[in-house]
Amino acid sequence: MALLLVEDDEAVRESLHLLLSSNYDIDSVGDAASALATARRRYQNWYPPYDALLIDLSLGAGPDGFECLSQLRRIPGYSCAPALAFTGWSGAEVEARCRAFGFADVLIKPFMPEDLERRLEQVFSSMPVDYAHLTVA
Repeated sequence: MALLLVEDDEAVRESLHLLLSSNYDIDSVGDAASALATARRRYQNWYPPYDALLIDLSLGAGPDGFECLSQLRRIPGYSCAPALAFTGWSGAEVEARCRAFGFADVLIKPFMPEDLERRLEQVFSSMPVDYAHLTVA
């Protein structure tokens, strides 16, 4: 499974990359512009889309996580890709807004590594088979 991680905090990004790289093919970037460029490059080079998008909601300068997801959805192959939001904000209102915006789940920072792994397993177990990923040999 291939993941795109969008996290502006370098230490958090590196920690998550290290944690996830043993089980997933992961690309990690620090902002929305880099996320869009990476996803477009993947599409242009005929790679299948990422299986999931992990996006911090507060990305510092530039577009936030909501806008990042909105722009990623416009790239072929990403209109329905499951997205997990990371945020330091908490509360039912934040979670409701994330779900209304199209995030499959929300993780409130700080979170335990096993929480992330469990959420990813839940996201992947609920995914229908995507025949666009299959190729004919």
